[in-house]
Amino acid sequence: MTAQTEPVAQQRPYPVLKRECDVVIVGAGIVGMLLGLLLKEQGLSVQLYERQSAVYPLPRAVVLSEDNVRLLEIMGLRDVLGGFVVCDDFPWKDAQGNEIACISNALSSNELSEFYPNYLISQPLVENAISIRCELKNLQLYRNWNFTKFDDRDPTTGYRKVYFERPPLSTSQIFFQNQVEVKCRWLIGADGANSSVRRAAGITITDFGFNHEWLVVDTLPDDYEASSKNLPRAQYCDPERPTTAIASGPRRHRWEFMRLPGESDKELLNPARLWSLLKPFGVNPEKVEIERAVIYQFQSKLVDSFWEDGIGLVGDAGLSSEKLMQSYTSERRSQADAIIKLAIHLGQPLCITDKKIAVKTHGDMLQKYLDSDSEHTKTTPPNLIGEKAMLLDKHYGGSLELRAPFRHRDGVVGIRRHVEWVILHSAACKIPAESVKNLERHQVRMEPLSKEVDVTGKYHAWISKILGTTEQTKQQELWCILRPDMYVYGMGNGPETFRDALLELESDLKV
Repeated sequence: MTAQTEPVAQQRPYPVLKRECDVVIVGAGIVGMLLGLLLKEQGLSVQLYERQSAVYPLPRAVVLSEDNVRLLEIMGLRDVLGGFVVCDDFPWKDAQGNEIACISNALSSNELSEFYPNYLISQPLVENAISIRCELKNLQLYRNWNFTKFDDRDPTTGYRKVYFERPPLSTSQIFFQNQVEVKCRWLIGADGANSSVRRAAGITITDFGFNHEWLVVDTLPDDYEASSKNLPRAQYCDPERPTTAIASGPRRHRWEFMRLPGESDKELLNPARLWSLLKPFGVNPEKVEIERAVIYQFQSKLVDSFWEDGIGLVGDAGLSSEKLMQSYTSERRSQADAIIKLAIHLGQPLCITDKKIAVKTHGDMLQKYLDSDSEHTKTTPPNLIGEKAMLLDKHYGGSLELRAPFRHRDGVVGIRRHVEWVILHSAACKIPAESVKNLERHQVRMEPLSKEVDVTGKYHAWISKILGTTEQTKQQELWCILRPDMYVYGMGNGPETFRDALLELESDLKV
C-alpha cells in the first residue's frame, strides 16, 4: 500500500489549535527557557514558543556573569558550569602593545560568593543542557512556531489571545495544523534584540548613539589545550583595525574585527580576507577551523519599559505578584542603563579609527593607568536601584545577596534551594504566628540566623558590615529578607524594625 498526499497548493484549510495557560513566552533561548522553568516551579502553567526547529547550533553569546551562574546553580544546573571557561584579567592595549587598562576577573574581587565575576561559554552547549531540563520537567516547549500578533487584554478576565503560525520548512512539507491560538494572562517576549513582541506591543527604545558593525569569527583550534596558552585575550585599540580576541567556551576562540568605512559584507566574509585578518595572530587554516563568521551590529539601545499591560520583555528583548512586575521597569531600567553606559565607556577607546585622536586618548589612558593605585578597572554593575522598587530603601535594600555555606536539614550548601523569598532572623526577632501562616502561603522560607546554620559566620559578618554593627548584643538581633531574584529586600537589627519590615513585606505580597 502506498501513501498519497495532496499537493501543498491544494491542501484544505487546517484546523486551528486552541490552548490556554497562565504565561506565554516567545523565544526559547537561555533566558526564555530559564524563565519558563522558574515560573513552572512557582505553580504557573507556562508555554514556550520558539521559531527555530531545534537549538541553534552556532555560537552567539560568549559571556555569563556571576548572577547568571548563581541562577543556574539554584535550578540544579551546576553540572553545566563544568563546560565554562574562567576569564583571565582582560587588558586593553594600544597600537604599540602597551597595556592601557585592564578588567579584573579575579576570584578575590568577588566578596559575595565563590564564583568568578564572569565566565566564558558556548551558548549552544548551555542551551542544550537547559533544553533537556525543560523536557525532564515537562515544560511545554513548542518549536518551529512564529509569533504573529496578540489581542487586547480582556478588562474583565485579564486574559488575552496570542497567535502563532508554523511555516513549512520546504515546499513539500505538509502540516496537520499550522496555526495556534493561545489564551493567556501574561505574554513575555524573550525573542532577542529584534523582538517581534516588543514591536507588536509598541514599546519604544532609547538609542544611546554608540553603534558599530563588527566581523565576528568563531574558531575551533585543533589542539586547544596547547594553543590556548598562546592565543591572545585582549582588546586591541589599534586605529587601523580595532580588534577583540577572547576565549569563547570549551575548545573555542573568538575574534572580532571592526568594519572600517567602505568595507562590504562580501569583502569581509571572503575566506581569503578572513585568514589574512587572523594571520598576524598566528592563526592559519592548517591548524584552525572557522566555525562561523558573521557581521554583527553592536547597538547601545534599551527599551523604555519592561512591562506594559501584562506584556513583559526579558533578556536581549529587553512572575511573582503583579505588583512586583509593575515595579520591574523602575527597578531594573536604571541598572540596565548603567550597564550599557559602562559598555560604551569601555568601547569608546577601542573603536577610535582616527590616529591622532587615538594617540591622545590612549596616551592619556596609559598615563592614568600607570599613575593609578589600582591596576584594574572596576566594572561591577550597580546595585538594584529605582523609584517604587519593591524593597526597603531605609533598611539597606537593593544590593546583591551573599552566597555562603548554610546548614540545611540535609547538609551544608548555599542559602538557596529554590528561587523564593527567604527571611533570616535571629532568635530575638520572632515572626508572629499569623504572619507565618500568611508568608507560607506565598512560599516564603523562614530560617533562623544562628551560629549553627551560619556555619562560617559569613552571614552575620556580611549583615553587620552593611549595618555598621560592631556591638555583640546587636549582632544577636540581626535580620535580613532576601528577594527571589537574589537581591536584598531589607536588613536591620532589633525586633521593632523587623516587625515593621514584615508588615511592609506582607503588604507588598498582598497576603
